[in-house]
Amino acid sequence: MAALAGRGPESARYIAACYDAQRGQIFGGLFEKRPAKIELKEPESVLECGAFLGLIADRCGANAVSWVTPDAELISSQAKWGERAAIGDLLFSYEDGLADSIGELAEERARKREFSDPVTLDANYVRRSDAELFWKGSTRHVP
Repeated sequence: MAALAGRGPESARYIAACYDAQRGQIFGGLFEKRPAKIELKEPESVLECGAFLGLIADRCGANAVSWVTPDAELISSQAKWGERAAIGDLLFSYEDGLADSIGELAEERARKREFSDPVTLDANYVRRSDAELFWKGSTRHVP
């Protein structure tokens, strides 16, 4: 993970994690660090890039936020980013190795025998796929 500023993502109380959702949108969520865990503060959603930055600004106010994303330019190119940077927000970019990190986390949990019950797993679809949108819109009845 490459920091675009001096400190690590652990320095702020809030973490905004996001990913390019295409169509000019970001898939992201807001998290708050607690003494023993990281807690979801704002549910994951798909929003226009500027709207996501505005949501984080509304929820965090003058509190600094660590932004973690593989798509840092989506955030840094927003008109309001300068205001957040002036507050002390830091932007951290995962340029590669995200899959490796996920694999390492899975391996660590497996070694501790911390498994999820597959019956309790549930997908979190926040937007219909392009394929579903285009397929449903282009069907026609054939007699």
